Amino acid sequence: VCGQGVNESMLQAWLAGGNVSSGETAYRYTFMPIADFLSGLDQRLNDAAITLRKAIEYRNCRTGQEWDDIEGCICTRTCENGGMLDRATCTCSCRGDRAHGWK
Repeated sequence: VCGQGVNESMLQAWLAGGNVSSGETAYRYTFMPIADFLSGLDQRLNDAAITLRKAIEYRNCRTGQEWDDIEGCICTRTCENGGMLDRATCTCSCRGDRAHGWK
């Protein structure tokens, strides 16, 4: 529809949508992790998918976390002033109440 030779009937056909029973039409697609895509594409790519998952986890390891070759990304943060560490989110819950405490 971006070419110079597009006439009104071609434009109307394009605007009417595609044929959902044809393999030429993108219909209801969803995004997924590329490692899942590789695994689903071919079982022979499972080793590559596992490596890719680990590489993505390594890349996403954030401040307060360190890489461990066995466990992956682990939280090593230390909370100050009596705060409590939530290892699942690697964040500190500070002591205090609505009117008092640290941020």
